Amino acid sequence: MLLDLPAVADRARARFASEGIAGRAEAIGGDFLNLPLPRGADVASLVRVMFDHHDDNAMRILRAVRAALPDDGTLLVAEPMAGTRGRSPWVTPISAST
Repeated sequence: MLLDLPAVADRARARFASEGIAGRAEAIGGDFLNLPLPRGADVASLVRVMFDHHDDNAMRILRAVRAALPDDGTLLVAEPMAGTRGRSPWVTPISAST
C-alpha cells in the first residue's frame, strides 16, 4: 500500500500496472496531514518525509501513523543525511520516474 499525493498515486498505479504488480500493490491518493491514514498495514515507512516538516507537523504525522498501525506494527523512517561522506545515492522516487 502506497499513500502519496493524488497525482503521485495516479502515477504509481500506472507503474504498478505496467510492472504487473497491480494485483499486489495499492496506491492511495491522500493527505497525511489532514485525513486519517488507511489501516491494514503492519509496517509503515516514511522515506524523505519527516525532514520536510516542522516539528508540529512531524508529530501529527507520527501520531497518525501510530493510530493506523496495529499494536505490534513497525515504523521505518529513512531520511537523507546532508554532507555525510560515503553515503549512498537515494533510489529514484516513483514520483520522479517514468
